[in-house]
Amino acid sequence: MQFPDPEPAGLPPFDAHQTSEAGLVSDADLNETGLASEIGLDLLSLFDGLLQQLAAAAELCLKPLRYGARYIDQPVAGSFDCCVQLEARDPAGERQGAADLELEIYRSGSSLNLMLSRPHQPLAPLLWHGQHPVWMDANSGERCERPPDGVPLEALARRVRALL
Repeated sequence: MQFPDPEPAGLPPFDAHQTSEAGLVSDADLNETGLASEIGLDLLSLFDGLLQQLAAAAELCLKPLRYGARYIDQPVAGSFDCCVQLEARDPAGERQGAADLELEIYRSGSSLNLMLSRPHQPLAPLLWHGQHPVWMDANSGERCERPPDGVPLEALARRVRALL
């Protein structure tokens, strides 16, 4: 799946409270609509903190690149199910789109599962991580060998599971 550069010229930077359907939602908007009391501003702070922790985990495991994180699909109350884009930059701050990652976090029964993919490399193997890592062919979904650069991605998946 291809994604445009998240901050094209002339547009404001991404806000972690952004939703795909309603545009930007501020804390004031949530208070005005009464939604803040329904979902709790603490929950939004938790989700913002999750983005920061995911970006920090990516930076730790995938040095020397720097990472930012944004929601593709934001979690809802009572669930951590979400999809996050981890956006790479080199140490000088230049975007490195080929190193971007897409992280899907979801529950299946009582188990937490992760799916890690490279959105700009559609033929690259996918990493599914439940109780253990499994590499899958992007086309067939069949199990395959770990790619040469797979060890740091497995470390990232373990770190993310530890965070959650």
